[in-house]
Amino acid sequence: MRGARSALRTGTLATVAQAARPIGLGRRLVYNESMGRLSPRLSALVRWIEPGSRLADVGTDHALLPRALLRSGRIVRAVGIDVLPHVVRDLQGELRREGFGEELEVRRGSGLSPLAPGEVDIVVIAGLGAETVRAILEEAGEKLATYRRLLVVPTDEAGPLRRWFYRHDIPLIDEEVVWDGGRGYEILVASLAEFGDRTAARAPYDALLPHPLHLLFALGPHLYVRRPKAWCALWKVRLSRRAARLASTARARTPEGVRRHRRFRAAYDLLRRALGTENFSCESSDT
Repeated sequence: MRGARSALRTGTLATVAQAARPIGLGRRLVYNESMGRLSPRLSALVRWIEPGSRLADVGTDHALLPRALLRSGRIVRAVGIDVLPHVVRDLQGELRREGFGEELEVRRGSGLSPLAPGEVDIVVIAGLGAETVRAILEEAGEKLATYRRLLVVPTDEAGPLRRWFYRHDIPLIDEEVVWDGGRGYEILVASLAEFGDRTAARAPYDALLPHPLHLLFALGPHLYVRRPKAWCALWKVRLSRRAARLASTARARTPEGVRRHRRFRAAYDLLRRALGTENFSCESSDT
């Protein structure tokens, strides 16, 4: 693995072109002149995909992102991966009819297992739960070090993935929140080219000491520093849900139930203090 990392570090990355910024709240589709129509979640990923890259899209479904990136000329090759045989079969037929050739290949399989080491530069995993993504990464193991960048958009809270990156010395280099269809989604950008660099992996968290790690895993170290409006809006929703759960656990009467309520209350109070106000407001945050 050390040799693979060394080889990756010697490569030259193309300059990241300016792409559309992540979208505001509630909009269903985003139109970008070069990309066409993509959902907010997919459109937001473009800014982290270097021109000339090779891309793998895990759980590709309709391969919307690879199609748009290839049509715009931003990437040179893509591999779409899906575990469902009917999805792969139908998509292969669609792509042939649309004139795609070897530049867009669809493979059936679980996670990264259909990919060869070093076959792509960027891996995208969007639309899966955090624990499912974590299992995919665990299964991939050291093969991750042969790719350059990982973009993840889980359907639920991303804290478990930040914890996993930290424990496996994979630097988290950026984060964003995008709203899509009335729901907020976290985007995590991890540098696989620096796989195993413990200093780089811990730097965003060390900069925020003495905040406890479990708090930063939940909030996101880059997002916590920037506090963009989309992230603030997301945490308003999450705090409201936690408050409802807290009220529910307060009715516990068994010793274990009371202990669970106290633990949850402590975690909730820590979040409220970290977010800075009793009635968490985003009015002074950036866009």
